[in-house]
Amino acid sequence: MQDALRDEREPDADYLRRAYHEIGIVLPDAVLRRYEDVESFHDSVLTNRRAYLEEEIASTVARLDARQTERDLLGEEQAALLRALHDGGALDAFTALQDQLSRARSDLQTITTRFETAKQLEATQAEIKYERSRLQQAISRDLVEREQHIAEINILFQRFATALYGPGRDAYVDIAALDTSLRISPHIGGENSQGIGKMVTFCFDLTCAVLAHRSGRGPDFLVHDSHLFDGVDERQVAEALNLAAAVAAEEGLQYIVTMNSDDLAKAEQYDFALSDDVIEPRLTDAFTDGGLFGFHFE
Repeated sequence: MQDALRDEREPDADYLRRAYHEIGIVLPDAVLRRYEDVESFHDSVLTNRRAYLEEEIASTVARLDARQTERDLLGEEQAALLRALHDGGALDAFTALQDQLSRARSDLQTITTRFETAKQLEATQAEIKYERSRLQQAISRDLVEREQHIAEINILFQRFATALYGPGRDAYVDIAALDTSLRISPHIGGENSQGIGKMVTFCFDLTCAVLAHRSGRGPDFLVHDSHLFDGVDERQVAEALNLAAAVAAEEGLQYIVTMNSDDLAKAEQYDFALSDDVIEPRLTDAFTDGGLFGFHFE
């Protein structure tokens, strides 16, 4: 408003008189009087505007002074209150409460974030559960479509188990769809012993080898280590080796098993023809200067 008051002035119009005089135009008295009336009106407007601006400036300055006084009084009052709080220990308590409030807000933010994460995780787990259920149904439908193949697996497995234990025991391969995997459980009924468990693995491996070779998806040999026959009765070992030899000849496969000579000698008590299938050279530890591929094993 002070800038407006300083810049407020009547525009200079004297140049009009000079301009008319220079071009030789003589203004009549009526026109001159009319010009003077307009000039007087503008002077009146300018005077009124200056008076208004001066009044507004005075009023604004008065309000600013009153507010400054009020601010000074409030500042003194605030200082007095802070001194009273500090002298009574309340300021320290207030500061401590502010710190506790800040920590509480931080804990609240952390808990809120964990809650949102838990909700997202719960939704994800629900989606995973649904997807598992869908996949389990798909696998179950696939197993129904492969019923003929599953029957072939069970026929072979039962045949091999019957060759070892006779027809009096149940033998089957249970294939079921679970929510996380496909469960394949071969089983031979009877006493739950370590020897029968090893022969279950033997019959299942032989079944897989035969079916894979028939479909052209597997090699033409099956290899077992002697650990497979640990804890198996010597008679069952001989029956298993005879069965493997017969199936290998029938299916065009080769069955290879590594076996210690003393275990083989025990099995030969029930089948003297086993020694005919031994592949030379024999590995022996009878001599101290022997070795395998240049290495000597103690």
